[in-house]
Amino acid sequence: MCTERGVSEDTDITKLCRHYMEEDKVFEQIVLKNGLASAAGLDALAAALARYGRLRHLCLWRVPVSDAQAAGLMGWLTRDTSLQTLELMDCRLSATACAHLGSILQTNEKLTSLTLDHNDIGLAGVAHLVAGLRGAEQSALASLSLQYCGLDLRAVRELATAMRFCRIKTLDLKGNNATAKGLAVLLQAVMRGSAVETLVLADNGIADDAEAYQTISDLLEFETLTTLDLSDNFITAQSGVELAAFLRAHKKVTKCPVPETLDRETYKLLNTITADNLKASKPAKGGKGKKGKKGKKGKKGKKGKKKKK
Repeated sequence: MCTERGVSEDTDITKLCRHYMEEDKVFEQIVLKNGLASAAGLDALAAALARYGRLRHLCLWRVPVSDAQAAGLMGWLTRDTSLQTLELMDCRLSATACAHLGSILQTNEKLTSLTLDHNDIGLAGVAHLVAGLRGAEQSALASLSLQYCGLDLRAVRELATAMRFCRIKTLDLKGNNATAKGLAVLLQAVMRGSAVETLVLADNGIADDAEAYQTISDLLEFETLTTLDLSDNFITAQSGVELAAFLRAHKKVTKCPVPETLDRETYKLLNTITADNLKASKPAKGGKGKKGKKGKKGKKGKKGKKKKK
């Protein structure tokens, strides 16, 4: 393959491929990390995958991916329908690379999980992803992780506009800068007909903001949201009171991690409310069947006694 494309052979990838060929194994998952693949190797990998239809998971961790290489990988994904999980973590992805990813979201019907953590894509990158999500009516994407991607309030607002057009159930935005206003914007988007069940906003600069918390408290009951992660933020006792009122009103939210820096009383209150919500969400245990069986046994016992007499 490398010879056909006129590029030098990547020894690490070649060894990996030979190992699987010798063992007569099927490639279902490929994990390359810490710069294991060279630029030429990635080009050859994309070309090779274009002829292969059984890969389920592709993970590139700390492997630089240029715009051209991203285009090659995405070109493969337009033809391949087997991939379910794609992780491009800390790959120095640009906004242009996100444009290629966005186009895939519109056409690929098998990809269920996309992770782009630790890529500084910002507003421009999110805008390309959103363009893809808006046109992804046939998309199966259920999980999107954008941890530490340099997203601010503007990027979060852009992302929120796509929530009702897609089927994402888990949205992980840990380590960005959504702020309390971004929290309110996302919760509004989730309420308006999205499929989101888990929203992660840990470490997002969420602090006291009376206007934002007022918006949150006015929201109607959610249809899908059950988990809201607000850990590692700057929530104070004052915001905790507002959050407690929100959780009492939205009983489907059964899990809400909050900062451990909260005062002990507020921290305990919030945990108690979510525990009560969880308890209320579980169906009541019925004991009619067991009682009925005992009753039948009792009758049989009486009949047995009469026979002995």
